[in-house]
Amino acid sequence: AVMARGLERAGAELLCMPCNAAHAFADAVRDATVVPFVDMVEATVEATLARAPGLARAGLLATTATLDAGLYERAFAARGVSVAPTPEDDRRALMEAVYAVKAGDASPARREAMRTLAERARTRGAEAIVAACTEVPLLLAEEDLDVPLVGSSQALAEAVVRIATRT
Repeated sequence: AVMARGLERAGAELLCMPCNAAHAFADAVRDATVVPFVDMVEATVEATLARAPGLARAGLLATTATLDAGLYERAFAARGVSVAPTPEDDRRALMEAVYAVKAGDASPARREAMRTLAERARTRGAEAIVAACTEVPLLLAEEDLDVPLVGSSQALAEAVVRIATRT
């Protein structure tokens, strides 16, 4: 909230947070300023629904903090879409992959591990996969899957550009 007010004072005309887990604090940002806020979770859910019309169940590749906050579960549920559960083993494997990417390891083995996590979500009924963590698309591409892959960073960037270029 303090940062949002500071950005507003500095002349920001549009705010966004390029971090999924930080969206647990999105309401505080919205409440702190009158500057429009582009919600990454909402933008990603909308992009997913556009890519997968009639979607009944989404799969999330997200950090533990994002999953624990239930951000995507609530946003999808508001549109009648369920989210495939992420078992604890898969959560740990995803976090291991994320930390590896942060350390510079985007090796074929890491890519295979991320593809396996996406496939596991598919076995739990996911009809589209949401890369709800900045590092996931560094290890997983849509051609690795037989369902749509929607990256939250890309969805946010596209939403910001759409809003910023409206005349």
